[in-house]
Amino acid sequence: MNSFAIVPLIVGLLGSSASVSGAAPSIEEFAARSHIESATISPDGHLVALITTQDGRGMAVVMEPGTAPQRAPRVVMTEPEHFRMTWCHWATNSRLLCGFTGFSDVAAHGFVYAVTRLAAV
Repeated sequence: MNSFAIVPLIVGLLGSSASVSGAAPSIEEFAARSHIESATISPDGHLVALITTQDGRGMAVVMEPGTAPQRAPRVVMTEPEHFRMTWCHWATNSRLLCGFTGFSDVAAHGFVYAVTRLAAV
């Protein structure tokens, strides 16, 4: 069976299981952050980095999928307070860049503005 035939089968199964439950998700479940975001493969293809969420906070995780025995994923960076990790991309085979977005308020001036940061590991 080719991979193109498997995709409709999986989509069909997912669709049928969603319709069986019939219950709408709670607002917290609906608005929750995705568990996995922004997956990226290193230029040499040996490492995979992704943003994963635990307890509502994002963290950059690096793993080596092709190694035996399978190594545990390494957390290489977490979100600082008041910032959200929005993307991660490989700059080289060993350098990971991650972008952050946050908001800063200037109480003295009475306005809020967006700030961005770039961090490398």
